[in-house]
Amino acid sequence: MANALVVIFMGSRPDYSVSDKIQNCLKRFQIKCDIRIASAHKTPKHLLQLIEKYEALSIPKVYITVTGRSNALSGITDAAVTTPVIICPPYSTTFNGIDIFSSIRMPSGVCPMLVQDPENAGLAAAKILAVYDATIRSALQEYHKRCFDQTTVDDVIVHSKSYISTIDAARANTLSKTNLEGINTTNLYVGKVRDRFESGDKVVLITTDRMSGFDRELCTVPFKGQVLNLTSAWWFKHTEHIIPNHVLAVPDPNVTIGRKCTPFPIEFVMRGYITGSTSTSLWTNYQQGVRKYCGIDLPEGLKKNQKLWENLITPTTKSDVHDELISPEDVVSRGFMSQEDWDYCSSKAKELFVDELSRRYIQLYELITGEDFQFPESSKNAADRIHDVLLG
Repeated sequence: MANALVVIFMGSRPDYSVSDKIQNCLKRFQIKCDIRIASAHKTPKHLLQLIEKYEALSIPKVYITVTGRSNALSGITDAAVTTPVIICPPYSTTFNGIDIFSSIRMPSGVCPMLVQDPENAGLAAAKILAVYDATIRSALQEYHKRCFDQTTVDDVIVHSKSYISTIDAARANTLSKTNLEGINTTNLYVGKVRDRFESGDKVVLITTDRMSGFDRELCTVPFKGQVLNLTSAWWFKHTEHIIPNHVLAVPDPNVTIGRKCTPFPIEFVMRGYITGSTSTSLWTNYQQGVRKYCGIDLPEGLKKNQKLWENLITPTTKSDVHDELISPEDVVSRGFMSQEDWDYCSSKAKELFVDELSRRYIQLYELITGEDFQFPESSKNAADRIHDVLLG
């Protein structure tokens, strides 16, 4: 509980419904709340005694007055204290709300603030007290984050409605196969999602709408290929300051033209959390009792989705059938890469994973479990060794 207090003075018992809403708001921010009935007209002496009692407390405090009609309660309270006073008048159906003017028109030197919505009155009190208390500040930050997240989700839901008809129409016209007959290309390779054609020293990568899971093609999804290809293009552009890549052009939302490379048959899987459900995932293996994973000794007591003590490189072999977990030592001893190549590529994988720009965008997600990178083989010097970075 925060070391602060909100005192709510009501003019009469019927005002409790408003006071209770304020109190519930304050509970979110761990702020103690006292609700008292003290009519400035009927029990002025009692009101002043209560004010004297609360003013004697040496903790940060805010007063909220909940009263309507002839609002003397707010003015007297404000005149008697040096701490902020917030008016939250109940709506009066008897006077059609016109009695709010008794709260708006205060004499000079008397300045309570009027907040008509009960939850906003509690929020205003919390923001005042947050100046003095770190617990309240932290709770307010979480509150605003939830508001931001909910508004963002609502915006996406509403905005996406305009795309539903477009997506429905595209369901019958998804890109499941490619055909470049008549174009000077060779060596068609069909992957899980991408089809690759070669043309001289260049490759044409066509990202289809195929959806695969657990190494099996499941269906096609409208616009999936465009989203995937353009997302990759964005990341290639924004990470080329770390390492050059293969991209030469993106002539179509589904197409990337790049330099031909011979990739190392290794994926550099970076992991920030212990999670996953596939046979090669960190959590699946840990749950099965594995404590040495890709050459890394894992401590006891780790829990699913827990943040790891550091970002880990957990390489796998790149296979057409199933990826195989492998340690850095085995990568070198089995001839997949030289030690020099491993050191260079692993350092670049770490740099890509912790790059400031990447971190900024990764924060959009509640949980980032990892990312995998693939590098090409080259006989050039170290500065030119990394010719290609394939994200996802």
